[in-house]
Amino acid sequence: MSDYDAIRNLIASYGQCIDSRPRAPDFIASLYIEDCSFTDNGVTLTGRKQIRSLLDAAKTMEAQQPDELSGNRHLQMNSVINIDDDKALATTQVVVLELGAEQGWKIRGCGMYTDNIELDSEGEWKFKSKEVTWFTSAGPDPLNPALGGLYKDFFNKIKSEA
Repeated sequence: MSDYDAIRNLIASYGQCIDSRPRAPDFIASLYIEDCSFTDNGVTLTGRKQIRSLLDAAKTMEAQQPDELSGNRHLQMNSVINIDDDKALATTQVVVLELGAEQGWKIRGCGMYTDNIELDSEGEWKFKSKEVTWFTSAGPDPLNPALGGLYKDFFNKIKSEA
């Protein structure tokens, strides 16, 4: 498998696993190197432990909602990948679909992932950092700007508990 294919597979694995039910926090965290970061709505979580805590909290919240009436799909596309030796920079457009009991499917948001990716000690490509930049400054859902604030509060809670 070429490096480009391995990186595309990493990006696709993230998209599919972040939407899986039940969520697999250990597997998703394993896509990152130990000394990593994830930034969304201007809040950065650092280290695989904080990212795992975020995923555990999301899994707990999802368990309280009926599977058939809720969920998300992160549709990733148009990845541009630039490799420089054992590091890579990938930008990928994302559209997030959300299923709700009352509204059915809707587009919750769209934006861009900027991923710094590195080869780990075993020669596998892993995320060093992932940053989400939403299409507008209103955050993930321009029709519901409060959602960005909820994200910030949720991320800051994870940071404070670490």
